[in-house]
Amino acid sequence: MAEEVLIYHSAMVKLLLFVLAADLVLPYLFRKNREREIRMTRISFFTYSATLAMAAFSGAVLFVLMKSDWNIGNILMIFLFVFLAGTEIARSRKLVGAWREGESASAYSWPYVLAEIVATGSMILYMMIGKQNAVSL
Repeated sequence: MAEEVLIYHSAMVKLLLFVLAADLVLPYLFRKNREREIRMTRISFFTYSATLAMAAFSGAVLFVLMKSDWNIGNILMIFLFVFLAGTEIARSRKLVGAWREGESASAYSWPYVLAEIVATGSMILYMMIGKQNAVSL
């Protein structure tokens, strides 16, 4: 059972990386159509939040099922979750402010999304190098 949850958690993390990659590209795809850019970015906020929550929940279920003790990897994953959620909140506030001013979101979005991708990728590498029940990408 724990192996199935590990595979599910790995799939959610991969989906999270895919959503982040899409968030990196979306503002540039729709920068000529302001209304569509705003609509697609809002949809991506909800998609990202749902995917992040699913990854966190599957990780919590995995932690309980494996009956593991607290280790540095688990603590880092919790900090990563808080960082990702906080970064996304900061990005959404920055984008809403830019939209109110009539500016495009493409200039404001990419630093936040790139930081989220680097942080998630670093955590994946840490878990793979430490061989702490990580499923390789």
